[in-house]
Amino acid sequence: MIDPNNITNFNRTDDELEEFMLFCPAVAGKTAKTAANALDDFLNSQVNLKESQLIPDIAMSPFKYVQCLMDYYKDGNKFLYYQIKLSGLGKYWTLYNCYRELVKADLDLRKCTAQDLENIYGIGFKTSRYFLVHSRPAQKLAILDTHILKFMREEMKVDTPKSTPQSAKKYYELEKLFVKEASNQKKSVAQLDLEIWNMYSR
Repeated sequence: MIDPNNITNFNRTDDELEEFMLFCPAVAGKTAKTAANALDDFLNSQVNLKESQLIPDIAMSPFKYVQCLMDYYKDGNKFLYYQIKLSGLGKYWTLYNCYRELVKADLDLRKCTAQDLENIYGIGFKTSRYFLVHSRPAQKLAILDTHILKFMREEMKVDTPKSTPQSAKKYYELEKLFVKEASNQKKSVAQLDLEIWNMYSR
C-alpha cells in the first residue's frame, strides 16, 4: 500500500512502481491518504475476485491486474470501470481511460520521460512530475500544485496563479524558478517539495 507520509522512494520494486503510477493520477484533487486507501481497495479486489473464481488464481502485478479486468471478461472494459467506481477512486471515466492507456502503452517506468507520461489520457504536467520526482533521484522538475505555487508567491515573491498553469510555457517558466530555489537551498526537488507539503497541508 502507498504510504502517504513517505511518498519519495527511489528503490521501489517493479510492482511497487506500477502501484505508484496508478496512484499518481488518482491523488489529484483528493488527499493522499484517501487516494492511497481507495487504490488499496481497488488492488485488493483482486483477492476477492480470485476467491470468487472470477479471475485466474495467479500472481499478478498491478498493471497485469488492470489488463485482466480489461481482457478477461467479454465485457472487460466496463468491468474495469466498475471496479474503479466500487473502490471509490473517483474521476471514474478519467481513471478508466488513463489506466487502460497506461497498460497499453507498455512504458518502461524506470526510463520514461515526463512527455511520455503526458501522452497518456488524464496525465498532465503536474502528475507526470509527481511520479518522476518521487520515484527517481535528482529530478530537475517541479510539481506545481497549490502548495508550491503558494510558497513561490509568499516566500519567493513570484507572481504565480492559484492553480496549476495549463500553458506549457508558463509551467516551464515557473518550474525553472522552483528548481533553482531548491538548488539554492542545497536540497533536492523532492526534499523541498515534501517540506512545503508539510508546511501548507496542515
